Amino acid sequence: MNIHVAVSGNDAGPGTAAAPLASLTEVKNRLRALAQSGQSDALPIVVWLHGGTHHVDGGLHVVAGDIPDVPVSFRALPGEIVRVSGGRQIPPEAFAPVVDAAVLARLDPLARGNVVCCALAACGIESLGAMASHGFAFPSQPADPELFINDRPMPVARWPKSGALLTTTVPDQGTKIGESPMRGATFTCDDGRVARWATARHAVCHGQWGHDWAPSTVPVVSVDPRGGAIVLGAPSIYGVRAGKRFVMMHLLEEIGEPGEWYVDRDAGILYLWPPQALAGSRIEMSALTSPLISVRGVRQISFHDLIIECARGTGVILDGSNNRLVGCELRNIGGAAVTVGGEDNGVIGCHVHDCGQGGIFLGGGDRRTLTPGGNFAVNNHIHDFNRIVRTYRPGIKFDGVGQRASRNLIHAAPHFGLYLHGNDHVIENNEICDVCLDTDDAGAFYMGRNPSERGSVLRGNFFHHVGTGRDGGTSAIYIDDGAGGVLIEDNVFFRTGNRGTLGMGAICINSGKDTTIERNIFCECPRAVGVLLTTQEGWERAMSDLDPGDNDMFAQYRGHIYRDVDIRLPPYSTRYPELARLKQDASRNRIAHNLIDRCDEFVLGLEVQDAVNNRIVDADPGYRDALHLDFSLPGHAPMSSMGLDAATYRFAIPDLRRRLDCKVTLNGRPQQDSLIGEAHGQLVLSLVNRSQHVVRTQVEVFASPVPLSVDTASSVAVELAAGASCSQTFSYRVRPEQRHELFLCAREVRRDAPAVFVQADVQVHHRLPRCTTADAQTVAALAPLTFRNEAGQVVASMRLAMLHAELLLQMQVEDPRAAAGTAPWRTHSDVWQGPMFGIFLDRPACDCVRQLVFFPTGQPNDEVWYLRGPERTPTPAFAWQAQSRPGGYDLTARIPLAALDLDPGMDPSAVEFRLQAMVQIPGAGILPLFGSVTSYNNSRRFALCHVDG
Repeated sequence: MNIHVAVSGNDAGPGTAAAPLASLTEVKNRLRALAQSGQSDALPIVVWLHGGTHHVDGGLHVVAGDIPDVPVSFRALPGEIVRVSGGRQIPPEAFAPVVDAAVLARLDPLARGNVVCCALAACGIESLGAMASHGFAFPSQPADPELFINDRPMPVARWPKSGALLTTTVPDQGTKIGESPMRGATFTCDDGRVARWATARHAVCHGQWGHDWAPSTVPVVSVDPRGGAIVLGAPSIYGVRAGKRFVMMHLLEEIGEPGEWYVDRDAGILYLWPPQALAGSRIEMSALTSPLISVRGVRQISFHDLIIECARGTGVILDGSNNRLVGCELRNIGGAAVTVGGEDNGVIGCHVHDCGQGGIFLGGGDRRTLTPGGNFAVNNHIHDFNRIVRTYRPGIKFDGVGQRASRNLIHAAPHFGLYLHGNDHVIENNEICDVCLDTDDAGAFYMGRNPSERGSVLRGNFFHHVGTGRDGGTSAIYIDDGAGGVLIEDNVFFRTGNRGTLGMGAICINSGKDTTIERNIFCECPRAVGVLLTTQEGWERAMSDLDPGDNDMFAQYRGHIYRDVDIRLPPYSTRYPELARLKQDASRNRIAHNLIDRCDEFVLGLEVQDAVNNRIVDADPGYRDALHLDFSLPGHAPMSSMGLDAATYRFAIPDLRRRLDCKVTLNGRPQQDSLIGEAHGQLVLSLVNRSQHVVRTQVEVFASPVPLSVDTASSVAVELAAGASCSQTFSYRVRPEQRHELFLCAREVRRDAPAVFVQADVQVHHRLPRCTTADAQTVAALAPLTFRNEAGQVVASMRLAMLHAELLLQMQVEDPRAAAGTAPWRTHSDVWQGPMFGIFLDRPACDCVRQLVFFPTGQPNDEVWYLRGPERTPTPAFAWQAQSRPGGYDLTARIPLAALDLDPGMDPSAVEFRLQAMVQIPGAGILPLFGSVTSYNNSRRFALCHVDG
């Protein structure tokens, strides 16, 4: 049975190809009549949409009873372009030059004469509403109306045009989210353009107020031109800090480039600097707040080869069962592109891009019974999906039980590519790159804070060029805050895993257990795997009986594992028997049979679990085409099976493996002439042209966090033949209050240039001297690591050396409270805990990375921890020699290498120790240097202040 609908049709007609209907609303009426009459004769029904734009003012909503119980498909007529739109078209002739003197006075002089305006009411656009708050901790809601010209979203007027401003001071933090009355923070900014915004109306401000992963966009209440104070109309959940990035948006005063626009909501007038001549252009403003298409409680309905676009809310909702979205393009949508629930519903071969709040969200199934939903996303190209809400709106989100994502290409996003909640999901043969581009403490794939969410598999995926090196670090796969029970196998990681201050890797496990990492390839990653510190005491607290009055993160754990589901009972106790041992062991994970190729480090983790049979190489082991990122090896699945299936995908496919690649490294260690002086050094910018054509461009070097100044020219002209490479050395200076761990990026200056990825995480290694004699005087003559407080006073020093059969540690700690004969250590409850330091054996002769961590607390010889391998092992046979003196303490330890399972006669060139140490100074601020020691929430750990030497 065929039903035809065309923009020029007639709803009173028969709905044939010669006399089509005019609207999808009438199509729904005809289908409902068929369902109620039972006259469909069990024939499949095809609704043919003829070319043109089908506006759906209220959306197409199908529920049980609206269609016959037969397969129903909505299809574009072959060879025709069919749009289903939730927007309102604006005729080009509706625009006129600006003549209002008051408006002209507010415009930037550069914009006067270039900006045109139109009355929206005359175009049928009347309901604009108030500017809403969006972002982290705010509920999902439709986007504000947006402007699209020739199918591209136009940028709202903003300042600055690129990059961001920084908050200077925060005189008023406002209230917290949920408190009444709600009041936003007040902060200042030193930028001279603040004075221009004093009379601005309808402005909004986007900022990374507390953390880079928790930004929000909120209305602006007022701007004080004298002191530069900006008052926000809504709070931020983590408050507003000084030195954080923000952007002012939706300002008439800041229309300054072609394409920028602003709407005067009071007068209903749109102001636009046209991106090109408007005559003949297709101009639309999004209007629909409900979903464009929703299917609920029905089955066997499908949509094929449609363009679904221009809505403020969600694009498509698929619920019920056995429903499909096939070969469609979903674009210019203010909310998420597709939300899938029910069971056996799928999104296949779609192009999803330019969405405001995420791509494809897969839910369904029952977590209490572990009943799978079986929903899936296969062979989709998903990119540019965070225009409105910048974080926690991924390309594909998983929830419930048993969803699947396969053969998708996901790229170009400020935050996650994949975000998982729930159980037993399968993520296989996808390609994910160029994500986490404007955040830190994040991953291309992320899950966290719920130990009952397990059983998922990440298999055969290709992660490359993830993150840009902001403070905390980024990973390709990030299993955070106690999550675990994941199988990670047969994946390929290339240039992912910026370590940052959190110690992350291409794979990062923060405190979780029972994850298996097998048969993966790690190539040119700063660190392959990072396992972050937790404590056994933390797990015991997390697993204690539920305390209704406790509202910290551990209470969230208990709610997840005892209330949302109960891991003590079937099906969890039988499906995941390891949950019965969740209180045991601070951490346990398996890392086996992986290839680590030219990575700076293999594993960081205070308790690395069961690391066996891993192969570490420093040269290409025989990849098929490493230049163009084909890391296929004999015996491994071909990389052609990762990402889009070109044979069945009907849209154009970008080849993101052929690109201009950029890597930034330090040339030696940064030097600092004095404690209060600037650090200076050199960095090397290396570029490789992995494409098949000549690249001619200008590459700019900048820093994050700023300020960092480059003494030599900060940009370089590049012309590289296909397959060629080059390098450029830059001198830099950085203020001492910034970390000396430099996070640097490079980008092509041309706006239309493809993205340039930069791997720019830099950390410093200390090699321990190897002495030929056990003479303590010889060791004492070695240069110590010296810790200073902000006043420049020495507060501690440390010497480490490898003797012929021992590891020798000497530490001097200055504390004015100490006197001769007093106890050298204080209790846990004391503010000062003394030094904590760890020695990491980065390149041992064997394939197991050992990590030795010492926490001298309490009295001498009490609670010295030695962490190595899958379990905390007994303390090796050594003792601290502690001696108090006026003004400080002296400690010495001599540890037999045999007690550390190290061969005293091994080749010293085969061993490289990395030292991380911390000292908390009473009354002094904490200033990280070279990044802090890996730590876990609520732990009593401190970053060191300053190191000489």
